[in-house]
Amino acid sequence: EHIAYIHIKDGTYDEETGKHTCCYPGEGDGDVKRIINDLVGTGYDGIVDNVQRLLDDPDAYAEMANAVNPYGDGDASSKIVEVLADTALGEPLLLKRALPLRSTSPYDPAE
Repeated sequence: EHIAYIHIKDGTYDEETGKHTCCYPGEGDGDVKRIINDLVGTGYDGIVDNVQRLLDDPDAYAEMANAVNPYGDGDASSKIVEVLADTALGEPLLLKRALPLRSTSPYDPAE
């Protein structure tokens, strides 16, 4: 068995408000340095291999630097705020306005 891929997320927790906030790995409460040390200490070399490839191969670096973000354009929060600002209180937020609703939907627009 081996680890082929890792994805590290980090965040902070405010005990006073009870809110969790996401942040870049290493900037939050997650012990990212320990996680990386544990990985490297058990023989995981994927981090070094991938970084070395980007340093040594200009084509690989260019591909990475110009890659399209598969998670969107970075404007998801503002788009969500726009939708919520235009949604009346009590209106179902998951109501799909672009597609006709199936008759089995609990939010039948005919009612």
